[in-house]
Amino acid sequence: THNWRRDSRHRELQSAKVALQRVRRLSLLLQLAEPCLDASPWPLDVEGVQAYVDGWDVVAELLDKAATAQYIPHVSALLPLFQPPRASPEAWRSSLPLELGRCMPLAREIACWPRIADSLAQSCLKCCDPRFPRGQSSCFGGAWSVEVCCSPDDLQLGWSPAPPDIEVVHSGGTADELLELRQELQAGCGVAKLDPEPDVSDKSLARHSRQDSWRELAEWLTHAKEQTHGMQRVFPQLDLLISTKACVGPEVEVPWFVAQHAGSKPITKGSSGVELAADFGALCGDGVEVPGELVSHARSRVTLPCLDIARGGQKSTPRHRLEPYGLELMRRCELARDACPCGRPWCDGKGGREQCCHTGAARTEKRGLAFLTGELRTNIAHTARDALWLHRLFRGNTSLDALSAGLRGGGGGSPEIVLTKMAATECIDNGQCVKTGRSPIFAMESFMMELALNSSSLPLSFFHAGDPVRDHTVCFEVAAQRWRPWAADGHSVQSFRARALKACGIQDKGLRRKLVVIRRDSTSRQWLDESVLKGSLEVFAKSVGSELLFVNLGHLMPCEQVEVLRDAMMVLAVHGADLTNMIFLPRGAAVLEVAVECEVEGGSVDTPFWRGPGTLINSSVYEEAKVIWRRESRKGRCPRAGATEEQWLQGFPVSQFAKLARQANLLYTAVMDCSAARCEGRPMGDVWDRGWCSSDVKRRHFVDVDIHGKLLPTIWTVYDEYLRSKSVPA
Repeated sequence: THNWRRDSRHRELQSAKVALQRVRRLSLLLQLAEPCLDASPWPLDVEGVQAYVDGWDVVAELLDKAATAQYIPHVSALLPLFQPPRASPEAWRSSLPLELGRCMPLAREIACWPRIADSLAQSCLKCCDPRFPRGQSSCFGGAWSVEVCCSPDDLQLGWSPAPPDIEVVHSGGTADELLELRQELQAGCGVAKLDPEPDVSDKSLARHSRQDSWRELAEWLTHAKEQTHGMQRVFPQLDLLISTKACVGPEVEVPWFVAQHAGSKPITKGSSGVELAADFGALCGDGVEVPGELVSHARSRVTLPCLDIARGGQKSTPRHRLEPYGLELMRRCELARDACPCGRPWCDGKGGREQCCHTGAARTEKRGLAFLTGELRTNIAHTARDALWLHRLFRGNTSLDALSAGLRGGGGGSPEIVLTKMAATECIDNGQCVKTGRSPIFAMESFMMELALNSSSLPLSFFHAGDPVRDHTVCFEVAAQRWRPWAADGHSVQSFRARALKACGIQDKGLRRKLVVIRRDSTSRQWLDESVLKGSLEVFAKSVGSELLFVNLGHLMPCEQVEVLRDAMMVLAVHGADLTNMIFLPRGAAVLEVAVECEVEGGSVDTPFWRGPGTLINSSVYEEAKVIWRRESRKGRCPRAGATEEQWLQGFPVSQFAKLARQANLLYTAVMDCSAARCEGRPMGDVWDRGWCSSDVKRRHFVDVDIHGKLLPTIWTVYDEYLRSKSVPA
């Protein structure tokens, strides 16, 4: 018994020593915490805490004596007790925030904290939740009960009702948009399964039709070159907007023009490039059909790939609209030998288009065939438009033979790639604006242009329209441009992809269960919480046996970008230029864009859209476009000014990447963020100009999208109804 008592006192002494160390630490902390106590919800006054600390002085003396006298005192009776505040416990508790008060019984057991709780907050918010009559059962056991440890209060004071015994989290229904998506996926594009290659007869039919169009172009050019004035015409199936006698002066801020000499035929309808563009749906209307192409077909909720051109594979021919961005929409303009009527080198025709005049006929330099490439070289999407067009154009000799018809003796020389807007856009790159005539080409853009130009059977040279050294007018006998943003179809995009794989030494593995999420470097249009997206997609990937990659393509070299995408079954990305890399996806892959452009095409005439990436600074083309829009609107051919389409799931929104996916014959659907679609804060007239408010939308820091309620169900639906049977496990 003596030994047991001695051991008990020894343990008691050791506990007192540990407690004394903590009290001394509290004494030091008290000096730092004193200024905060008045603002603390805990009513601990300095005097009360100090009195408790001072009460340990007796214990400290006793422990010092025990160390020198070699005996073990009985210290438990001497330990001081912490006294609660002078106010009554209930008064104290009522002064605390509600959540803290629930955990402060004080009248019964001061030290009562549920031992399973990790923190004070968990004790209050979880263990003592009054919605549970007996508290959370995981918090308590034995003597530790909710009655002992908690002070229940009125349920009406800031608490929602207790959860029901049976709580319905989701009713099991499916959103109408997802039901429509599922039905459209099941209906398909008229072909039951994805064959490795399209039918040979389909290719032959398309090729025959294009050859007829090339012959028609050659005959028209022969006639046009005999005229004293320039002519313009769109050849939709050939992806060509042709201008003859197309000129550019040394003033790069002035639009290109089609030369008209004194005594030429008077101005007639169609002499204006804007009028010509309007005829092909650039302002209002549905555009024109382009038969003989292998493209996806747009429906309400999804754009679906098709597999053949004839024999019912495509139920209708899609329509396409001319888009002026990056193009030179030329007016007829007199190329005068002497001074213009306005007394300046350039008359812009403000008093009427017939007054358009440019001096310099005597010093005009004549050149032959030009391919006008007007897109920025600092944006991967812009460069890809020109690259895909040139690739399709140069895949055979037919195009060059037709375009060169009658050129011998009329300018000669090899065909030229003309950079129409390089000089004007370089101010974005190096601050020198229009006076340098050069622009950097980044690695991926250079890679794509090399793939495109290597298809040409003839040597090609480059001509910079804004070269500051040139001080005279240059006129090309024939100037060719594309007329729509993406001049390609499924065959030509896959041909371009095959060239990329070969150039990189990469094997084509087809469609594998691989989901690629594209990250953005920009501070705009980011996911609000990428970790939530990543966690949810990880569950999806594990469920279907898919590889999941989050990729920043801007940090990869060209062949690394191709490698990442060459076998992906789906790409997910927020609207941005990196979506252009879908051209490296395998046949039949899917693209899901979080899109932010919710306007209806034709509902506005946007300044940057009509002025292009840099030139046409005098806005003559834009002002003429507004006049024509008013005229067409009065005839009922245009949507309501400022019209929007704000359904959250769209199969073919106004996005350029919806159009690229259609031309590449890929599956496409978009979950929309239309939270800023109304252009609020930007006053509009009778003709809307969304140019600036569209820029505002794209500069927003985050996209507003429901990941669990909309994005993930869309991914699952596309996988279940389309990708599951077409992809092989990763």
